[in-house]
Amino acid sequence: MNFIKLHRGILDTQAFCHPITFKIWCWLLLKANFKDSFMLLKTGKGYTEIKVKRGQVIFGRFKAEEELSIDGSTIYKHLEKLKEWNNIEIKTTNQCSIITIINYNNYQDKKTKVQRSNNE
Repeated sequence: MNFIKLHRGILDTQAFCHPITFKIWCWLLLKANFKDSFMLLKTGKGYTEIKVKRGQVIFGRFKAEEELSIDGSTIYKHLEKLKEWNNIEIKTTNQCSIITIINYNNYQDKKTKVQRSNNE
C-alpha cells in the first residue's frame, strides 16, 4: 500500500492554521522515505551515494518549487516555522539538504491497523 496516516489531532496544530505551511507539511509527509534506502545524488561530474533513512526527505529547492507551485523563499520561510515547532530537522551539506520528520515512526507506524469503512 502506498499511503500516509494523518491523525485527527492535526486539526489542532499550528501548521493546520497556516494553509501554505500545511501544504508543505503534507508534501513532506508524502515525500518522506517509508524505509531506509540509498539514493544517488548528482554532484558535479559524478554521483554521490546518500543513505536516506525512514522519515527523511532529500530536499531540493527547485524541485520543491516545481511540485508545490510556491516560490522558494516562501517554502524556506515555512520550513523554518516547521523547524521552530519541532516538526522537522534540516541538515544541510554542500551536496543537498536532508529534512527529517521528527517522530515519523510514531505517526507512520507500520503495525498500526488501518480502520476500514463499513463499505469494504
